[in-house]
Amino acid sequence: MNFEELLKQKNNRGAITQPTLFGALVKWKGDDGKYVNAIELRHDLTDAAGFMSAIEAEEKANQKTNHKQQLHFELQTTPTGEAGVQIEAGSVSTIAHLMDDNPAIVASKNFCKDIIEGLLTVTTFLNEQGIYHLCYSPDNIFLRRNSNIPLLLLHGSAYATLPERNRLWKNHDQYIAPEVLEGSEATPASDVYSIGRFMEYLYSSSDIPIELRSVVKKATAETPAHRYENAGEMMAAMGKKRMLTRIVKIAAAAIIVAGIVWAVSSSLMPQRYAMDYLAPAPKEDPDSALNKGFDENMELALLVDSLTTNDGTAPGQLSAQQEQAYKEHQSKAEEIFRRQYTKQAERILARLYGKSRATMTQNDFVTLSATVTDELMRAQQQLTEITNLSPTRSQLIASDIIDQVTNRLEARQRQLERKEEERLREATQKKMSNDAINNTIHESINPSKNNSQPTNKIDQGRALRVEEELKELEQ
Repeated sequence: MNFEELLKQKNNRGAITQPTLFGALVKWKGDDGKYVNAIELRHDLTDAAGFMSAIEAEEKANQKTNHKQQLHFELQTTPTGEAGVQIEAGSVSTIAHLMDDNPAIVASKNFCKDIIEGLLTVTTFLNEQGIYHLCYSPDNIFLRRNSNIPLLLLHGSAYATLPERNRLWKNHDQYIAPEVLEGSEATPASDVYSIGRFMEYLYSSSDIPIELRSVVKKATAETPAHRYENAGEMMAAMGKKRMLTRIVKIAAAAIIVAGIVWAVSSSLMPQRYAMDYLAPAPKEDPDSALNKGFDENMELALLVDSLTTNDGTAPGQLSAQQEQAYKEHQSKAEEIFRRQYTKQAERILARLYGKSRATMTQNDFVTLSATVTDELMRAQQQLTEITNLSPTRSQLIASDIIDQVTNRLEARQRQLERKEEERLREATQKKMSNDAINNTIHESINPSKNNSQPTNKIDQGRALRVEEELKELEQ
């Protein structure tokens, strides 16, 4: 059975449907015989006063919204004569449909992490344009085949002024912020609430990771003032929680290793000696684009005005030349971020290592780790603003750099501890050898109590000289 026969068998209209917030996601057969993605709009929405005017206005705004996670559409009439929207090419499915077919996908590596960070990234972009999605229902978030990057289509703020707007949230009220349901004006905190509810759905088959529980709890607070102010703040909080969890694990492992080393050293060394650790050698600051007057507005400007191209590029898409320039700018931005953040991470993380490490308590170490985490997050945010990287990309690069720097510092710390152990062992052996020589000299020079004392002046003088030489030798 071919694809067309399969479609006809599944649905008499020749389409496989998936429920979405605005209607059924289907495959339409175009005039050229090819199938395209489309949404057949719900009748109760098309009959609502002002809905068609609102979706026509969003269609115009949609063509100017240039973001890789924004799906573009055009209003069309379905083969059966009903109102619908045709989506750009590509195999698209809702997250709800994907998880119904394969619930185990949430356990795949980085699936949940990529979905959540992708939503926060595109939401930050939309909120800056004054657009609010409002309903992050699994039926209102899309994915392409073999991709973890979430896609958004129609946004709730375009229909927020309709008199019958609550009809739009039918059966999805749990994903809508309370103030939106009550008719108040939407804010970035409204999208934060909806994303928090979606995270609860995403982890419904398993427990929410411990580092994200407090984030979800704050995001879904009933009062907007008690939530995160916007999606960017929520993403920063998630990154901070993950980084603190990683540092605490590393700290716990380091304390255990340090305890073992201390126990072994104490059993071998009779005395405690002062330990002088070697300070890291100063590194030469290499020339960088930032030190030479780097201007992010000139070097890393995003080419968003793609509507005036002369090379036949479709509206809402970057031309090949613009795409190449954008990739070069992103590559340069990542290179600058890596170089600058590596220096900052080495300087900040070095505080966790050094002379005070041997006498530091576990509580002091955890407190210092929290301070170090704050400094690393501030450095990351500052460089993200300077290089104009996306928060998601800068977070991934920063985590990779922190792991590399931590491994180098741990290796250097272990090397210094081994050298110090060898030095103490050699000093102890040398001292024991000197004590044995001194005891031999005393026994050969000093007569025992049973021996007779010298009876003449010559023997007495020789004995006095030997005693004086022995005192000098001891000194």
